[in-house]
Amino acid sequence: MSDKWGPGGPPEEAYSRVTDAERFRGLHAAARSLATALQDAYDVTRLEGVAPDPTTGDAAPTLTLVPSTPEASSLAMVFTAFPGLLLRYGLESDEPLPACGCDACDETLPELTEKMILVVRAVVAGTVGERLRREGLVWWHERWLETADGGGSGSSRVERGAVKALRARMPGDEKRWAPWPLRG
Repeated sequence: MSDKWGPGGPPEEAYSRVTDAERFRGLHAAARSLATALQDAYDVTRLEGVAPDPTTGDAAPTLTLVPSTPEASSLAMVFTAFPGLLLRYGLESDEPLPACGCDACDETLPELTEKMILVVRAVVAGTVGERLRREGLVWWHERWLETADGGGSGSSRVERGAVKALRARMPGDEKRWAPWPLRG
C-alpha cells in the first residue's frame, strides 16, 4: 500500500470514498494473461463461466483452472464489476483484490498485480492449506499460504450447519494442497 497520506494518515472521509475504481480495471487483463501462461505450463483444464459477483450479486465472468490431480487446489478468478478480482482456491479460501478499494487504503494496480502473482504462485506450488479448529462451541476455518514475502493466514467462523459438510471435505480437519503437475 502506498503512503501518500504521511504520518497523520488519511482524512476520515477518505475511508468511505472511491474516487477512481477504474484504476483496478487492469487486474482483469493481468489475470487473464496469467491464466493463459499457467494453462501453457501446467496440466490443467480451463473452465469459463459465471458466478455471483461479491460486489453486486449479479453474474460475473469466471475463469477456473482445475489441475489434473485432485490433490492440487483449483484456482478460480471472479472478474468483479467494481472492477476487481476475487481469487478462490482450496475448499473455501478467497482473496479479494483490491481488499477494499477506498481512497484511504490507496491500493495500486502494481501492488495488487504483485499480490495476485504471489497468491497464484503459492497455489501452484502447493504451499497453501486449510484446517478446522474448534474453540469451545465455535468452529473456525483457518487458511494459510506461504509466499516469497512470507505469506499470510486468515480465519473465519464456520456456521454451525456448515461444519459437518466442511469436515467431510477435509478428513482429519486439515488439508494441505499439492503442487500443480507440469504439462507433459
